Amino acid sequence: MIPLRCPGQDPRFLKAQDIAEMQCPDCGRTVEFWPDELLRKCPGCSRRLANPENSMKCLAWCRYAAQCLAAISGESGATIAPLREELVERMRKAFGDDVEKTDHALAVLNLAEDIGRQEGGDPLVLVPAAILSDIGPAAEILAEVGLPQAVQEEILETIAHREDRDKVHTPSGAALFDAVLIVSLQDKATADAEAVLAREALTDAGRRIGAARLAQWPSSRHDRRRQQCR
Repeated sequence: MIPLRCPGQDPRFLKAQDIAEMQCPDCGRTVEFWPDELLRKCPGCSRRLANPENSMKCLAWCRYAAQCLAAISGESGATIAPLREELVERMRKAFGDDVEKTDHALAVLNLAEDIGRQEGGDPLVLVPAAILSDIGPAAEILAEVGLPQAVQEEILETIAHREDRDKVHTPSGAALFDAVLIVSLQDKATADAEAVLAREALTDAGRRIGAARLAQWPSSRHDRRRQQCR
């Protein structure tokens, strides 16, 4: 499928004089926007900024308008449900009959959402990152569902660093890292799982939620399967 692009902003007709500029309110750096960019990251501090010159006429007809508007306003929690549903369906299709992969992805998603709510994660970044973290064509899927380019980039960066503790620098990234860590510890069921969680988790919520999950989890996969068969 060819990645979708906003039909109201055709890049063939863009000119250099159409570039808009604004100063980042956090670091003061000048940020440039082409007319087809709803959002862009500040090169100085990585704050997500809205294009001051974008007319947003697409809000009248685009099926993803609410999600784009939420990305700009910072209120994405209220509009994430349709996107979550669509991405979960795409994830299920990608994994097909592999129930173990599907269950793993859903476990990471649910944990990431729980941790993110307590740690200030951005649902518009965290939810897609959690759902698509183990799917190869994540970039293609994000383009197809029509999210703003800056949001796509942040999601892909969050996915790339989901297991690299030293490269996580956002609440969304920390929530996903901790969710992946907790599910991995549950799967391995090692004796030192709680100690690893306490040492490696990036968030307080991750440590609390993870400790509760590990305390309830059977001590081995064999025990889990035996309980499921009872």
